This record gives sequence, C-alpha cells and structure tokens, in this order.
Amino acid sequence: MVDHQLIPELVKTTLFQYLANHTNDPVKHLLREQYRMTPAIGNMISTCFYKGQLISPSSHELTGYASINKPVLWLDTSALPGRRESDRDSAETSISNPLESRLAMSRLEVIDQAIDKQVIDVPGGKPLDVLVIAPYGRQVQELTRRLASLKLKHIIPEVLSVDAVQGRECDLAVFSVTRSNAQGGFGFLGQPYWRRINVALSRARFGLIIVGDAGFCRSKPGALRDVLDYIGAHPQECEIRDA
Repeated sequence: MVDHQLIPELVKTTLFQYLANHTNDPVKHLLREQYRMTPAIGNMISTCFYKGQLISPSSHELTGYASINKPVLWLDTSALPGRRESDRDSAETSISNPLESRLAMSRLEVIDQAIDKQVIDVPGGKPLDVLVIAPYGRQVQELTRRLASLKLKHIIPEVLSVDAVQGRECDLAVFSVTRSNAQGGFGFLGQPYWRRINVALSRARFGLIIVGDAGFCRSKPGALRDVLDYIGAHPQECEIRDA
C-alpha cells in the first residue's frame, strides 16, 4: 500500500481558497449566517477564523449535554506526564499521542453513559453521530484501534483525519490535537495551517471537545492559541478542564 503523506504545499490552502483568492464580487460573496453549529461553537469559529463576521442565529442545543460539560470543552493534558506525542524514528513521517486517544475514548464513554441514564436527551432517540478527528495518520490509527474495543450503545463514532472531514457534519466532534513536544514543533497545526484547525473545529452541531496540551498550544501564535484565548474569555459556554 502506498503511503501518501501530506506536504506543506498541500495543506496551506485548498482548491476552494484558491478560487476565492482569484475571484471578485459579485462572484465571491461571504455567507454570513450558519445554521449547523450551536451558537457556542459558531461564535468561537466566527471570532477565531472569520473576524466576527459569521452569525449563528439558530439556538439549537442537545438537552442535558450542558450538565456534563459546556458545548465547547478543552480537556487539558498539560499537567499529565504522558502528554507528549510519541517518539518516531527517521523512517516515520507521522505521529500519535496515546494519552489523548485514551482520554478521547473515555469522554465518549461518559457521554454514552449520560445518554443511557437519560441525563442527555437525544432528539428522536437516535444514536448520536460523532466524528473523532486527528491531524495525523498515525493518530487516526491509534484512535481507531482504541475505538474498536469500546461498546457504545447510543453513539455512532467515526475516526477521520482533518483532511477527510471537510464538508462533513456531526452531532458531536472530538478533536485530538496530537502535537506536544519540548521542541515547540507544531507541524501542520502551526500558524500557516489555520484553515485545517477551522475545518476540524466546525463540524459539530451540539458539542465540541478538544483534547490536547493547552500549555504547548499557547506557546506560539496561531489558531490553537486563539481558540484557547476565546474559551478562557467565554466561561458561560466554554471551558478548559484539567484532564
């Protein structure tokens, strides 16, 4: 099997962005209203990625979900000794983060149990559609492996890479940052790749969970620092919680 690894030129922009950059009004027009994301998520996306121009007029929410966490939750691994990404040898071009994988699966179990106990009321009694998203192929594999051992009654999860979720929608999204290292290497999560962060964090209707090392993500300017700043400034609907 051929391993098609990403290179910087492939992820700094998209075909859609290229076309937008090379067209003018009236062909190019910003759609200012979005109805997929609950306002807690939509307002964060608007502030961090669209200069506050995106409006979220729909106030839909998942009944009872706020009793276990806010609609936007960052599970912070920065105080945990196992927070760092996995070591890789010279032949490897992708990384994983086993701790983040375990925490992501644990959160899915918490949500599933809350539905089972009727703490969370799912519309129509249908299973929740959940996307578990990671920016690196090895982390996608790690999450998929751990997910295989979970027995979830009320959740239908799917693990995908950031590049595979563009255009997808879901009820809940879990994003594993994956990167955390002493060298300050952000790779494809660095400032030039902010569009990838936007894609990953804007898939969910009701709830967004980010799992990652907040201290590491604050260490350099970029989309992840902006997201953390927003979460910290909006405690009514967002929270940073020690993992």
